[in-house]
Amino acid sequence: MKNIPKVFFLLAVFTYSVASGQNAMIAKLKYEAAEEHFSNAQYKDCLASLEEAAKALGKVNPPIEYLRIKAYEKEHETLLSASGPLYKDNKFEHVVYLHTATNAFLKSYGNHESLEEKVREVLKVQGKYGKLFALLEGALHKEMMGWLLSAQKGNVKAIMEYATFLQENDFSREAFPWFIRAAEKGNVDAMAETFRRWYS
Repeated sequence: MKNIPKVFFLLAVFTYSVASGQNAMIAKLKYEAAEEHFSNAQYKDCLASLEEAAKALGKVNPPIEYLRIKAYEKEHETLLSASGPLYKDNKFEHVVYLHTATNAFLKSYGNHESLEEKVREVLKVQGKYGKLFALLEGALHKEMMGWLLSAQKGNVKAIMEYATFLQENDFSREAFPWFIRAAEKGNVDAMAETFRRWYS
């Protein structure tokens, strides 16, 4: 009878070890799937697999964080360079995420020699979007995010404020999808801007 608690304890430890091993294997397989999706330019699928990998692992590790940053970067560029309906679905939120994620990655892993190559690539992403990141850190950040949140809800005035703000700060590619949205909602100025870009 005295050995019963010990038996239950050992059984619990064994069950936990088996479950942890299974989760680690699932995380590894999901991460490998994410890598394959990334190689095939399937960035949304890549991000979904990374979420599943992090869930199985119970945390986000450097490889997952790094690949997530690269997938967001590529997805953003794909949306900006696309034509037709996909072009309208551009999300400036990608840049907001990249700003937060790259800073967090460098803060956590910037001094890890084993991650030197990944750190270098993350620094390149920061350099690529440096001016946009500066806007996110600037005095207009709160006002800009207010426009973005209202624009996402379909507020035409906010859409135009946000699009104009981006265009005036030399982010015409990021601004154009928002002008299209405003034009579809009947804004005359947005229609004129859309017409000018398509036919000039």
